[in-house]
Amino acid sequence: MAMKYLMILSTLLFMPFAYAETSQPEGTRVSLSAEASEAALNDELIVHYRIAERGGNAKMLQQKANGIAVAIEARLKKEKVKHKTTSRRLSPVSNDGVFSTREWEMVQSGEIKTGELEAVSGWLGDIEATGAKLNRLQFKVSDATYKQIEARLKLEAIAAFRSKAAIIAKGLSGKSFKIIQLNTSGSAPVMAHREKRSYSMMSSASEAPQLSAGESTIKVNVSGTIEVPFKNFPVK
Repeated sequence: MAMKYLMILSTLLFMPFAYAETSQPEGTRVSLSAEASEAALNDELIVHYRIAERGGNAKMLQQKANGIAVAIEARLKKEKVKHKTTSRRLSPVSNDGVFSTREWEMVQSGEIKTGELEAVSGWLGDIEATGAKLNRLQFKVSDATYKQIEARLKLEAIAAFRSKAAIIAKGLSGKSFKIIQLNTSGSAPVMAHREKRSYSMMSSASEAPQLSAGESTIKVNVSGTIEVPFKNFPVK
């Protein structure tokens, strides 16, 4: 019985050394990275708007905000958009640091998202006409487009990684290389300064404002470690 335990103990003690021996590098290991990028037309618009009313009658403020919200929803029903309320708040107004119920402020915020950019000029002015105030217009690359481009860029970045690895292997007089580790990561699209498409938005102003969808740059990074078989180099 003692002999059996001795054999098990010997096996356990030997395993780390055996593992360490097999995990030793078989060649020179080099870390490197590669990148692929592409400028894509922004094909989605997000409109952030706000309904803000002030007055002494809280109930009337709520009713007025509700009326504007209903009018916006009714106008957007016939459009291919996604519309949602993002926040709603009724609070007393502060005068010189003191809150009083004599005056109230009703604020409701919303978001409209659409990929039908050509149709925006038909409803954006109508949203403003209801009494809502436009906070921000954000052009971006849609999720579907981003995924398609990202998948293509990953292949390009990996190809660039392999090309760099081949150059390093050649420089070390290696006939081949192994990829020991490989990581891919994508960055959030960055808006480019160049503007490609413009849209005339109808408003109450005498001259309609010009909005440009522009471009965003999508990048994919690949980093990893390669191993080139050891070679003895002569010392000159």
